[in-house]
Amino acid sequence: MAAVLHLHNVALDDHQGELTLELETGMQALCITSDDQELHQLLQLCTGSSLPIQGQVLLNGADTAQLSRQQLLELRRSFGIVTASGSLVANLKLWENITLPLKYVQGHVPETAEQHALELLAAFGYRGNLLSLPGHLSLFERRMTSFIRAAIGSPCLMLYAGCFDNLTADQRTLLLNQAQQLQQTLPGLASLYLTTGSTVLEQLQPDVSCNLKLYATRPARSA
Repeated sequence: MAAVLHLHNVALDDHQGELTLELETGMQALCITSDDQELHQLLQLCTGSSLPIQGQVLLNGADTAQLSRQQLLELRRSFGIVTASGSLVANLKLWENITLPLKYVQGHVPETAEQHALELLAAFGYRGNLLSLPGHLSLFERRMTSFIRAAIGSPCLMLYAGCFDNLTADQRTLLLNQAQQLQQTLPGLASLYLTTGSTVLEQLQPDVSCNLKLYATRPARSA
């Protein structure tokens, strides 16, 4: 199997030990970070938005430090990212937020993608207005929208960044069930779950796990 994401001897700061994580096609990985700041740093590294102070980050075999901005943008088009905030465009409606990436890349939204999005909304039990602005959506609904936006783009890599934290047990189960359905539906999909560890993903059976709290040698950050 080919490595979609490979963190090789990576350190996020001067006081952290080295982290090596290889995520191959079809695999799922769970990474527990020390806090939200570290989670965000790791997400930035995994998308090539920042570079490690030590080590290498490889995306589909390419060193992010050697890629141009355009090459990184091309790579990211095959990623799906679900953050804790949902990362929605504030002045776009729910349906527009879902379909925006496909419109941007393909110039239109295929009918099959629209149908898939509607099926996912039904699977999440959403009965609200498709024209709702993000400010009118709950935290869970924003994350749901972000997930559906990623899923209909048939990604090769899914990055779940803190999106399971601060949800009810039922909401967490529903989102995780849909993530697992996507994993089964897309052959070769690689998925990385980033969490601070405050949430236990009992149903997830990752192929690889790491705990950055065990790598850290620095004192805990003050609140």
